[in-house]
Parts: sequence; C-alpha cells; structure tokens
Amino acid sequence: DIAAMRALPGMTVLQPADDLEAGQMTEWMVAHDGPVFIRLTRQSVADVHPAGYRFRLGKADTVHEPSAAKPGVKLQATVFASGGTVGPAVEAAKDLAGRGFRVRVVNAGSLAPFDDEAAARAAAESQRIVAVEDHNITGGLSSAVCEALGVQGLACPVVRMGLSSFGESASGAELYEKYGLSSDHIVDACLRNLN
Repeated sequence: DIAAMRALPGMTVLQPADDLEAGQMTEWMVAHDGPVFIRLTRQSVADVHPAGYRFRLGKADTVHEPSAAKPGVKLQATVFASGGTVGPAVEAAKDLAGRGFRVRVVNAGSLAPFDDEAAARAAAESQRIVAVEDHNITGGLSSAVCEALGVQGLACPVVRMGLSSFGESASGAELYEKYGLSSDHIVDACLRNLN
C-alpha cells in the first residue's frame, strides 16, 4: 500500500510511530489541502516520542541517539524505521548500546515527502543504514532511503528489512518474529559484516 501511494503524484504518505504522532498527523491532515494517506497499524505500539514532540512534514526525527564518540568515528548503524517497527528498533539500539555499539534510530513517519537530508546525514555518519519496515521492501521505506542516497550521489550500504512475500494473519509480535522484524533481528542486521 505504501508503494502504491508513494507512486501517486502529489500524494502525502504518513505512518506514525506512536499515538502522539498519530494524533498530530491527523490534525495536520485535516488542515492540509490535498490527498493524504495515513497508514495505521492494528497492534499496540510503544511510546517513542517525548511529550513535547511536534510532527513536521517531510522531516524524520531521531528517537534514539547513542552516546558521544571520538571525532571521526562512525556509528555502527543508523536505523530508519516507521510505524510499528520504530519501537523494536529502539529496543535493538539499547541492546546494542549495552554491548558497546553505537546505533542511532530515526523515525521516518513522513514517507512522501521523504527527508533526504536525514538519509545523507546517516550515510556520512554511519557504517551502514538499516531500513526496517512492516511492508514489502520494494517501494516503501527502504526504497525511499535508497532513492534519497542515489539522487544525492551518496554511497552507504543499506540493509533492507521487510517483507518479500505476502503477509499472514497473526499478532504483531508473531508476525515481526516470523518476517525478521523483531528487535533481535534488527540487532543482527546492525552488526552483520561490520568493518
């Protein structure tokens, strides 16, 4: 559905990470003049935004920033996630921090327009980008990340985590585990083939 909506000219595509962002996106949509697609998931999601958060169209927001490092030392990864995958991505980053790895988590709630500057920052500051989405890897968040890097002429390995087949019916947790979108799978993707 995200791929189809992103392909439509002038379509705004949003996927909130928590109830605070969902409410703000809905308020923005009501005031907006033009077509908007808001993708909501059916499972409960963790609160990832502080009370003072404000949604900004076309701007990704960092929901987990690792501790400071030595100048010139890249993060092991920047994880871009949207919707229900943001919570597991934050869990994964916290798990990795306990093991001495530095991973940033970026909530890409605005999928069209997409925050190309956030992708450029991730490419410059990270050994890899991990894009996690509860959607097909074609046409969704990972495609938006790769398109942003390509248009800007930037090179950075991108690990795409999402579906490549038709989904099934089950609880959100069961489906995230089956399709490799749980926090443990995100940890593995962040660590795979590090320099």
